Amino acid sequence: MMGSLTLTRRSAIAAIAGATLETSVASAGVAPLQRRMLSGRVYRADSAFGNDRQHRRGIAGVLVSNGVDIVATGATGMWQLPDRGGSHVFIVKPTGWALPSRANGLPDFFRPIDRSEGLDFTLIEKPEPSRFDVALVADTQPQTGPELMFLRDTVLASIASGGAAFAINHGDVVFDAPDLYARYIQLTSAAAMPWHHCPGNHDLDPVTDAGECLRTWHANFGPSYYAFQHGGVTFLILNNVQRISNGRYIGYRGCLGPDQLAFVRNVLAHVPPDALVVTSMHIPLVGLEDPFDPAGHTCDMSDLMQLLSGRASTVSFAGHTHTTEHHYLGLPHGFAGPGLHHHHVLTTACGSWWSGPYDACGLPVSDSRDGTPKGYHVLSIDGSRYTTRFVATPALHSPHIRLSIDCAGDDDADRSDHRLTGVQARSLLLDQTRSARIVVNVFDGGPRTKVSFLMANHRGVVSGPVTMAPRAGPDPFTVMSFCRHREDLKSWVAPASSSHLWDAPFPPDLAVGSYRLIVRWIDEYGRHFEDASIIELFS
Repeated sequence: MMGSLTLTRRSAIAAIAGATLETSVASAGVAPLQRRMLSGRVYRADSAFGNDRQHRRGIAGVLVSNGVDIVATGATGMWQLPDRGGSHVFIVKPTGWALPSRANGLPDFFRPIDRSEGLDFTLIEKPEPSRFDVALVADTQPQTGPELMFLRDTVLASIASGGAAFAINHGDVVFDAPDLYARYIQLTSAAAMPWHHCPGNHDLDPVTDAGECLRTWHANFGPSYYAFQHGGVTFLILNNVQRISNGRYIGYRGCLGPDQLAFVRNVLAHVPPDALVVTSMHIPLVGLEDPFDPAGHTCDMSDLMQLLSGRASTVSFAGHTHTTEHHYLGLPHGFAGPGLHHHHVLTTACGSWWSGPYDACGLPVSDSRDGTPKGYHVLSIDGSRYTTRFVATPALHSPHIRLSIDCAGDDDADRSDHRLTGVQARSLLLDQTRSARIVVNVFDGGPRTKVSFLMANHRGVVSGPVTMAPRAGPDPFTVMSFCRHREDLKSWVAPASSSHLWDAPFPPDLAVGSYRLIVRWIDEYGRHFEDASIIELFS
């Protein structure tokens, strides 16, 4: 019995109709007879028939694309599409089916259009629960062999034991080092789960011809954008890094382009309006940095938002900026609801480009520019609902927040605790508390996060709870750390403004003694958390 396909009723009826569907094209405006036609079949994996094409069983209703047009396979698994001159033809893996692995371990869902043999695909029937986790990675970005080993021993090791159904890398897979692709793919394949990839600006070939800048990417990963379904959810893997060239290399900008937007529109035509749609890309749709920098946001973002409008459950993810951000997009951005579209800029796996001081395990600390530790996120899906959580690598004693006591300008020699200075100190003189501020960096915080604190001793609460206010600017811990370890950082690394800081004045009128400083917060999804530190006050 076939596993369930995530198709609309209209698509299912069309698939059963048979031969007429096998020559139909889903997108508008193309006259198939004017183009060379591509064709093939989608088969069930069945060892009883091996490679006997005549007797293997086809699968009806599977979506196939040439990068723009979409067609569903007919009753015998046959499909036919016009050749638009693109690089690949690929299937949209449906729910209830798994992809076989290619020789390099990546999912086998595409065929180069210029290949001489048939354009057939195979699927393996496999039940998929509606509750599952996805590892979301961004900017792995190794530039050297040792940096690839850092990735292996941090993010990849954590993901391999995390139980995710699959992983998505949101680009800058390497740092202008395509010779590392083969080894990177070998390492990710060892995690024993499918990996999907968006190209980043550091994954483009250094050529002036914009049409040739993805040649190495295609050779290693296949198409630069595609879609698949898992557990009733549709995932759009997009490429919004567009090379800018006028005969010489100029740079890049964030842009999807008309063909890719048409592809998204055609995929969504087969997705029920109440199903969750997850979109992944490299460059953010919007960001907190220079709004006039074409490399920092997506110029046709509103076109994508219009395509997602009317859907009850959508979310999108990006990387690129080496910061962690949450944005909620509405009518000014082209999203007409219902509600707001959640766009999440992910923490980078490499942090500050695999630089900084080394920890006891010989790994660079490499905190990101906004004070977030290097790591990745886990997307937890339950039907059409989702949440995310941040995972620091290596694991931290406090995995959600960093607490700082900002006494900038104080003389460290006056402190009782000489091991820790500056914003790391947990020992203060009473006169220092008059100007000190408590700063909390909620690593995965955003505009909906609420933070408070209270002080308690052995007798109970002595101050608070105090509601903390959002704080603009860089994390004071990051400023101090980057200054202290300047020689260990790459030359361009500098603190950046953080969108997930909260602060408040240190409570007045406290006596000499020891206290618990208890931080409580409600995150972007309404979940409640608490963490505590021990503070000593001296006269």
